[in-house]
Amino acid sequence: MLPDDRPPALPASLPPPPAAAGGFFALLVLLQLFLGSLSQLANLTFGLYFTELFLFLAPALLAARALGYRPTELLGTRLPPSRLLLLGFALGLCNYPLAAALEAGVRGLLNPKWQDLFDASAILSSASGLERVLLVLAVGLAAPLGEELAFRGLIQRTLGLSLSPARAIGLTAVLFSAIHFDPIGFPARVELGVLFGVLALWSGSLWTGVAAHAANNLVATGLFYAVGGKAEEGGRPELLQLLGLAAAGLALTAPLLALFRSQTRRLPVAEPPERAPPASLVQPLALWVTAMAASLLLLTAVDYRGIALGLIDVSTPLVAFRKRIPDEPTRGRVEQRLRALRARARRGELSAAGYSDLRGWMYDRREGGPLNAEELATLQKKLEALESAQGPGAASPDGG
Repeated sequence: MLPDDRPPALPASLPPPPAAAGGFFALLVLLQLFLGSLSQLANLTFGLYFTELFLFLAPALLAARALGYRPTELLGTRLPPSRLLLLGFALGLCNYPLAAALEAGVRGLLNPKWQDLFDASAILSSASGLERVLLVLAVGLAAPLGEELAFRGLIQRTLGLSLSPARAIGLTAVLFSAIHFDPIGFPARVELGVLFGVLALWSGSLWTGVAAHAANNLVATGLFYAVGGKAEEGGRPELLQLLGLAAAGLALTAPLLALFRSQTRRLPVAEPPERAPPASLVQPLALWVTAMAASLLLLTAVDYRGIALGLIDVSTPLVAFRKRIPDEPTRGRVEQRLRALRARARRGELSAAGYSDLRGWMYDRREGGPLNAEELATLQKKLEALESAQGPGAASPDGG
């Protein structure tokens, strides 16, 4: 037998280098830029579920297999005691004021044009009815599950095999915030990432971080809808207000975090996951790609009008124009009528071109002070023209 000149295999117990987590993060970035953004442009609600399932959750499971681990062992998916889940959820609620203060502070420092560009609330204000319910579930439940599996699961636990816990948590929190591509929310998401990471580390379970993440997202969306999407109408918050909000968050979070730590000290120390030769990924990869393609084709077949309208909405954001409408009652009526027109266009009862022309006219007039009488009259005329139009071939609104 000829001697085998191949290099010896690495010991199964040798942990993967930190570069493995970096490579996984680079993959996530590419997936978000090319598939996540396109799916959310096509249909926001579908795109959020698509992103969390196919671009966060599935890659985390595949990466664990590629590194030679059982996904359940590496990702830390064992269930903790129910009291820790409840404490994690409570911590997500109580920490919200601190995260909100950090985000509001950054927002107040930026030029209004930058504020509009990175206004995440715009994705919530466009939904209504059943679509709003599905959107809240996507933000409040699907997003925590997918993102925590990818970050506190794959990335943090992989880094923790070769780095100190503090470094693994901190680096993961920075990467978690960066994947959202939102400079306004960057410090707040780093703080949230540290909290979720600490909970996952202390409990030895991913689910405590998922519970806190879900609580944060649910309270954010709940407050947004409770105030009618007008969270940013009151102008820039004062420094003392922000400090008070942050102090309230810290005062609520600190004792709960201490209680959480006292409860987790009694838990048995988890053994490091065992590493084996990487399993074949041919079949899982084929299934992943096939499922993604099938879901995108199904969306195109079922909601092609919604895709077209979504592209119109994204190309003509109306956050700045909304602020030009002089009073809140008028602003609310305009938004309600615009949502009704969009719903009609989605059902094929109205020309998409007419809806596009209306939004384009509003977008072109997004800068300046309050709308004058002539502009308000023209807006009213355009809305009435579309509301009286019938059928997808109806003419675009005239006037101005």
